[in-house]
Amino acid sequence: MAMTSLVRKTIHVIISMSNRSVLKGVLTIERSERLSDMLNKYDKHFLALVDYEGKVHLLNRQHIVEIMENEEQEQETKS
Repeated sequence: MAMTSLVRKTIHVIISMSNRSVLKGVLTIERSERLSDMLNKYDKHFLALVDYEGKVHLLNRQHIVEIMENEEQEQETKS
């Protein structure tokens, strides 16, 4: 049985960076936040993305070109 955090949730995302690299993985955000809320926080300059191989990537928000929720991956995880 998986434990669920009462404070945070994970979101599967696909991120396009300014150097044209594309990263896929999981972001952890506050349960009450939307992805857009987290991106617009002025006190957070870096995001921590955990890719599907378990590597942690610290991403500078200024270099993110596009970020999308990966609903397909999220559905696979819930199944």
